[in-house]
Amino acid sequence: MLYAAPSAKDLVFVRYWPFVHDLLLPGGLRFMRLRLAGGFCAALLVAGCASQTGVVPNGQGGYLIAKQAATGFPGLGNLKAEAMGEADQYCQSQGREFLLTNEMETQPPYLLGNYPRAEISFQCVPPQPPKR
Repeated sequence: MLYAAPSAKDLVFVRYWPFVHDLLLPGGLRFMRLRLAGGFCAALLVAGCASQTGVVPNGQGGYLIAKQAATGFPGLGNLKAEAMGEADQYCQSQGREFLLTNEMETQPPYLLGNYPRAEISFQCVPPQPPKR
């Protein structure tokens, strides 16, 4: 299939509506649909990969929280901070104080499924009386 040169009318149209240029090329609409479908699938894939466990009892009088990012971009700082905040809220809801007992983090490079992951183990201990 040969590509015919656009008419002057088409060139004026493209000048004011540059995104339509893809529609004027042979097969342009098909490629545009493929790009949209590919972008949608990629967004679904990324959005579905993040995971978190919530507060899980570990059977030894303590609890575990694990959080994993959907990609390697956010880094570990936010994940660990979110997990510790969630643990602190959980202990406060029981009228106790948060005590971190163990932590584990994945190490870079974050590619091929090795996404940032933070796990913390903690206990909810009775509140300590204020020191004078």
